[in-house]
Amino acid sequence: MTKRPEEAEREQNRIKQQLEQGQKQKDHQQQRLQLEAEQELKRKQRQQERLQLEAEQEEKRKLHRQQQIKLEQEQDEKRKLRQQEGQPPKQG
Repeated sequence: MTKRPEEAEREQNRIKQQLEQGQKQKDHQQQRLQLEAEQELKRKQRQQERLQLEAEQEEKRKLHRQQQIKLEQEQDEKRKLRQQEGQPPKQG
């Protein structure tokens, strides 16, 4: 049973088309995976930047709080000294 030339050519074209379609699907899937990977990387970078910013802000808050406590302690010391010296505390 031999195929006629037209049938053989049609069969070859059909196989070629299937292979091309399969390659297109693979290429499309690869592009989609690449895009997803890039998006995930960007998401992680943004998350990292946000965490870094939050850490910096927290550090600033701690520093500011320490400065406030130090200032309050200095003011308390001055009040105590004035009281010990018999001076009336300053108003304000």
